[in-house]
Amino acid sequence: MFSFSVCGGPTVFVCQDAFIDLMCFLFQKGCKVPRDQLQYCQEKVVFLGHCFSATGRHLAEGRKLAVQNVPLS
Repeated sequence: MFSFSVCGGPTVFVCQDAFIDLMCFLFQKGCKVPRDQLQYCQEKVVFLGHCFSATGRHLAEGRKLAVQNVPLS
């Protein structure tokens, strides 16, 4: 299993169609997608500390705070 995100599409219908195609492809390849980690048809998706949206990507707030709070040796 792996963490998984699907993002993007001009409409919800395009996003849904792309999602179904991708899930069918992954199933055929023997991959499993955990439902609790799937971010589906949302305006923004957070993955590995990055926030992805229609306007682009940027560091998520949690990642910014983690970097700011790293102790300096």
